[in-house]
Amino acid sequence: MNTEKRRIYLMDNKEKIRLQRKLYREIHKEEIKLWGKKYRLENKEKIRQLHKKHYDENQSKRLEYLNKNKAKIRLRNRRYRVKKDYDISWESFIEMYEAQWGRCAICGVYKKHPDKENSIQSDVLHIDHCHRTKKVRGLLCTHCNKAIGILNEDVRILENAINYLKYFSSEIVELSSGCGKGNPCPVL
Repeated sequence: MNTEKRRIYLMDNKEKIRLQRKLYREIHKEEIKLWGKKYRLENKEKIRQLHKKHYDENQSKRLEYLNKNKAKIRLRNRRYRVKKDYDISWESFIEMYEAQWGRCAICGVYKKHPDKENSIQSDVLHIDHCHRTKKVRGLLCTHCNKAIGILNEDVRILENAINYLKYFSSEIVELSSGCGKGNPCPVL
């Protein structure tokens, strides 16, 4: 079959050829997998060089795309992390946000809707979860979420912190009667 006839045959039988190739791949799936694995092992350096060449040739295009689509990429990554890290759907996350009226469950500060592309990490509510059970508890602002984490999610430590703040805010306490200099802290 000459080249022109072959080209015409391929053009006229695209769907038939596509189905034949698909059937072949299904029947010989394991053989193809083994062949690919063998090829990659035998040609590691060649493949690495091709990847490097492609990376170097397309670096400006990649950077241009990243700069042009920062907000879109940030939102896509946020959606991915919600599912991967907390095993809840994006829709469930939005329902939680709306159930809390867009406010932090602790301090009540309002944060942007999570679907806004141009919002940065400190502009949105974060998923709070128990690190021991992995159970999602609610949505918190950055500050409240970090505060709970820093205090090891320990209720006793949180109560001590509250008592400490109450003690020092109820009256002006001189340094000599406060903590330190041999004086125990009154809240412990």
